[in-house]
Amino acid sequence: MITALVYAINPIMYYLNYHRIEEFFIYRLISIIVFSLIGINFILFGLFPQNFLCISYNKPDIRDSASNKFLKILLYPHNLIQSGAVISILGIVLNWQAVYQYLTTGKIFLHWVYILTGAFLLMIGMEIFTFGFLQKILNMHKERQTFLGNTRGI
Repeated sequence: MITALVYAINPIMYYLNYHRIEEFFIYRLISIIVFSLIGINFILFGLFPQNFLCISYNKPDIRDSASNKFLKILLYPHNLIQSGAVISILGIVLNWQAVYQYLTTGKIFLHWVYILTGAFLLMIGMEIFTFGFLQKILNMHKERQTFLGNTRGI
């Protein structure tokens, strides 16, 4: 993620100065997308086994130990699923015109930066959406363990 942020400085500064993105930035932007996706994937992949182990050993999960209130709210599966869906829909909306152009004419006349940004949003959104469902499954497992633990003691 840090690499993606560092790589993004030059295109952002160029855009702020000239109000456009030139074609020579495409390789840098593709690299930013790849680094961002890898970073988000590593973060989410790290959170999942951590939560699984917390549930397995009956310890507080990441939400319970997070000191940041925003992080606590963000990591609820319902919020992850909703935010992932919204981000994915934004990616689809951003690319809708390009998809329509391609289906009707076989060509795309939309600037490539919209397609790249839409694809990025769709991929990030689907990663977050999928992680939200995995967290929901973990929570269901935790509730089941809690229920079975309570009924076994009776």
